[in-house]
Amino acid sequence: MKRPAFAVRHCPSAKAVGFLFYIGEYDKPFKTYREQIDILKNRYGLIIEDEDFAEAALKSLTYYDLVNGYKDCFMEKERFIEGMTIDFIYLFSLVDKGIQSILFKYSTIVENSFKTKLAYVLAENLGVHQDEYLNERCFYKSYNNKLFFSDFKRHCNDIYSGVKPIPQPTKHYMQKHNHIPPWILLKNVSFGNTINLIRLLQASEQQKLIQMLLPDAAIPYNNKVEFTISSLNIIREYRNKIAHNLKFITFKPTRNKLSPTITTKIVSKNLLRWKDINKNKVAVHDIYAYILALDLLLGDNYIRRCFCRELLGLFEATILLEEEVFRAIGMHYFKITGIPENIGVRLTNYMKEITK
Repeated sequence: MKRPAFAVRHCPSAKAVGFLFYIGEYDKPFKTYREQIDILKNRYGLIIEDEDFAEAALKSLTYYDLVNGYKDCFMEKERFIEGMTIDFIYLFSLVDKGIQSILFKYSTIVENSFKTKLAYVLAENLGVHQDEYLNERCFYKSYNNKLFFSDFKRHCNDIYSGVKPIPQPTKHYMQKHNHIPPWILLKNVSFGNTINLIRLLQASEQQKLIQMLLPDAAIPYNNKVEFTISSLNIIREYRNKIAHNLKFITFKPTRNKLSPTITTKIVSKNLLRWKDINKNKVAVHDIYAYILALDLLLGDNYIRRCFCRELLGLFEATILLEEEVFRAIGMHYFKITGIPENIGVRLTNYMKEITK
């Protein structure tokens, strides 16, 4: 028997008698794939010539991702732009997912590298036992009354105290060793919490960490700290969007942005020029800013070359091709993300620069 499309909930005031009441029909009821196709064609004006292909696409892309995920790219006034086909959006989404997969991979490398360097500074200067490197006297108590070391320590205590199931590898070290070194515990601390710890470090530890993260940036120290934190947070925010399959391509962080003045000073001229920011308004908090932040914080030129090769390989196999459909995809993708249209030339020249 088919369930009626009604929303039902318990009435709090009728808890004693325990009855239910209807509050009306669901505004998002279940729809079959064929019904979804009809809505896309008739309500949103999407061109669908092969309904079997459309159904296969909806089984992997999903209706929500198709409409909500890309509506900012291809819709005007709640209708797809004239001539837009499901074939084009599906191919566009595959290119987008391919780029996301590369960016996610190198985001995890940056996160791990950052935590490794932070753990090194903590162990070298404060000690390897959790009571030593989590000693409140070794940190600033707060930053601008917004960040508090007590919150960070509480987060760490929750990991190994047994209040919640203890994750690996922390659990192994609790059972088999007499302390939990920072390079182990930080694996189970969130990316966001470890970034926040930068502001709470004493000056000597903070300087060592920042120098390890951005050794070649010839800018004032305070600028280097702010730029590092902003870059890490941009990476974290975009990484989270990818990891949870949320809207990515039109996302822009609102609180974390790269300073145009600083970015143009420390990023290679092969990747970024002042007119990119001044004229085109890119590389502040868009996807190209994300790419530049990754490149800066990867640190090692070998890994940077790997990163560039993977991006260039995907671009050359898709949106830099001469085929009309890929040129159209590239035009849309570059405009939305802030990635320069001559990204192929820029990456090629940059790889030559860092190979010397």
